[in-house]
Amino acid sequence: MAKITIDNVVLEVNEGDYILEIARSNGIFIPAICYLSKCSPTLACKLCMVEADGKRVYSCNAKAKEGMNITTNTPEIAKERKAIMQSYVINHPLECGVCDKSGECELQDFTHLMGVDNQEYFVADSPKALDSWGSVKYDPNLCILCERCVTTCKDNVGLANLKMVKMDLNAPDSGYWKERMPKDAFSVWNRKQKGIIGFVGESECEDCAECVSVCPVGALGVKSFQYTTNAWELDKTSSTCALCPSGCKIIYESKKDTSGNRKIYRVTNDFNFNPICGAGRFAWDVDSADSGDSLDLADSAESCECGESMIKATNAIKKASYIAVGGNVTNNEARFLQILSQKFKIPLVNPLLKKYSDFLGVLGCEVESLATLEDISKHKVLFSLGGALRDENPLISYKINNALKMQKDSSLIYAHALKDKAIQKYSKNVAYVGITSNSEDILTLAIANILAPEMLEKNPLKNSKKTIEYKTMGEKTSQVKELVKDENGEEKKVIKEVKEQVEVVENREYYGILENIGLNYESHLSLESTLKKSKPLIIVGSDIYANPNLKFMAKILGNLVRDSKISLLVIPPSANANGICSLLDLESAGSGYSVGFRARGDFRLDCINADFKIPYFHSLNDSITNIDYKILPLNAVFGAKSNYLEKLAKSLGFEFKIPKQNLNNDFGNDGADLRGKKAESKKVAETKEAIEFVESAKSKADFNAYLKDLNAHFYPYTRYSKNLDSKIGIYTSKEYSLELDSLGIKEGDEVQLIIENAGDSVKLANATNAGDTTKDSTKVANAGDSTQIIAKIYVDSNMEDNFLAISPQIEGIKTLFGDVKYLKVQIAKIKG
Repeated sequence: MAKITIDNVVLEVNEGDYILEIARSNGIFIPAICYLSKCSPTLACKLCMVEADGKRVYSCNAKAKEGMNITTNTPEIAKERKAIMQSYVINHPLECGVCDKSGECELQDFTHLMGVDNQEYFVADSPKALDSWGSVKYDPNLCILCERCVTTCKDNVGLANLKMVKMDLNAPDSGYWKERMPKDAFSVWNRKQKGIIGFVGESECEDCAECVSVCPVGALGVKSFQYTTNAWELDKTSSTCALCPSGCKIIYESKKDTSGNRKIYRVTNDFNFNPICGAGRFAWDVDSADSGDSLDLADSAESCECGESMIKATNAIKKASYIAVGGNVTNNEARFLQILSQKFKIPLVNPLLKKYSDFLGVLGCEVESLATLEDISKHKVLFSLGGALRDENPLISYKINNALKMQKDSSLIYAHALKDKAIQKYSKNVAYVGITSNSEDILTLAIANILAPEMLEKNPLKNSKKTIEYKTMGEKTSQVKELVKDENGEEKKVIKEVKEQVEVVENREYYGILENIGLNYESHLSLESTLKKSKPLIIVGSDIYANPNLKFMAKILGNLVRDSKISLLVIPPSANANGICSLLDLESAGSGYSVGFRARGDFRLDCINADFKIPYFHSLNDSITNIDYKILPLNAVFGAKSNYLEKLAKSLGFEFKIPKQNLNNDFGNDGADLRGKKAESKKVAETKEAIEFVESAKSKADFNAYLKDLNAHFYPYTRYSKNLDSKIGIYTSKEYSLELDSLGIKEGDEVQLIIENAGDSVKLANATNAGDTTKDSTKVANAGDSTQIIAKIYVDSNMEDNFLAISPQIEGIKTLFGDVKYLKVQIAKIKG
């Protein structure tokens, strides 16, 4: 810690923190238009200049030192800042009346703040062609080249798709203007006249648009929003994304149309502290993407006794053998279902969440002992185990990338059957461990054997112990005779020792079971060295819930946490898994007539394709519990419709009241997450169940298809979004696509994947699903003794090897995969 003074205010700070970050955290204003919190500085705008101990420095890049005395504003600094703003607006197009950013434009704000009311400088303008990538449009004529878009794509998203590229533009007359402009103003102006932002990525731009979010002017925008409304006309409703367990803060921006109906125009985010993915930004239109003959909630809005849909829902629930519970059920909906289950003795079923609940039970850790999202930046060693991070949980991948970018001594071990080229580019300190599928259990054994071998009473690794030859480089010393002359010039023979590097072969002990999953001895040595360097944060992904040794892994990981050998961040398998598992008594399976609540069932209560339509998340005043066990608010845009639960309860003969909520949804000036409230910790007793390791054969040759969340599609709702560009289907690598080309299969073609000898339960399930389709013509069907998946095929430039990534959004696909995430399939083009 160090004591510094900013504008006569004495502060105790972390020595080495940036001055600008310190000032923002303590409510001290220093202007900056190019800097993003918790990202690397670009020094593009120079507005953050301050005096530190009498010397001019840029606060975004200057670090605090003990005793430093800082002044944020002087007459000289004010003059320079005004000149910088004058240079920015020399040729800036005067289209504020129609610009999408007008009313929230930082260029407007700082121009007024610096008192720019005249123009002293000039330069001939240069025409710049418009550009676009993905859902983003770019107008370089409005761009001030702050490079915030470049920064967030590199330091947050991790793709580094954007870069300043040089252009032959009209530049200021250096000799003339250097004498007439302050130094920094000239530097900013001169730089802005030498380039524009260009898309330089090797992979396609995904559903993201985080670059649009950070743009301080109207240079970057979303195509679908352009010229649809004025920013100042929109009402902002702060809420929480309920599509994945990160629970990101989102802001719905809406207004009433000429008919008096409220319409959402876009979703934005608090970009300094909470970048969001494409699903959160674009999939708000699901409620209006209805298809089929869904029954409107309005049928029951006035009188629950008379509404036809309410009567149907009530009758369906009363005759249900079980209720299938969706993973995005809200906390109030979960409370309602628990009362309903107890009153009518109806089991609540979600096989995946039951596994997750069992995992947590065996883990035996209190909430406070588990890591949070913010802990990612506090660890030097990160270990991703059993999760395809970028697609499964983008926010976590953003935070991992940011930690690697901002802490150069941090490292990531990424263990998965599928290699992700994009993650490899996060940092030179990313080590990919290419394990075989379903081998997270054995890798967990390896981790425990490295960090705490004494805890493994029956160590399955020992049964596979073997002796291997390990080649290493050693030093060999030999003696040679050499003729030398003495002081008298006479020659004589002397013996000298010569050292040389030679290959040495040693016999060492290793484990055959680790070799079988793809972890060779060299990789194990590297793994051991990294894990022992610093207490690692293990990030557990969704693949482990399909592992037969799930409970065994939970027991090992729980013991490692209690012994302070690791920190553990467990990614829940659905958005409100933590809320649902804390409120509901779940079962693994049910039979007979089913009611689906935000899930498939013989009678379905859902916001889309439902027998009884219930509200989408932007129409609820409710909450979810995120990965950090924080209860976060869902706030209604269209007027709360949560009372449907009260009406449904009344129709069923019991009382249910929606509690009022008052949950904060803001970040502090220092980026601290002040949103929501921590869920009450449940003391979890360590299981007494005897859990044995079950060996199962694992080979890369046995699998070539992987069930994987793809791009911005996390939950069945997102496939109905017309805003998302991402396609649902089957994805493969560029290399494999070239092989498929020889079979006549090209990107965008409809193909069939044939799974030979699928189990009877799979065939039975598909008999129900046959014919179900999505807008991407995906479906599951039976063909004799094989089961077919029919979908379009696409290329993912970040994939490698001859693997197929299959979207869970394909109707019926999860039933087809059953409890596994990997299958062996054959691929063929659909003819005709």
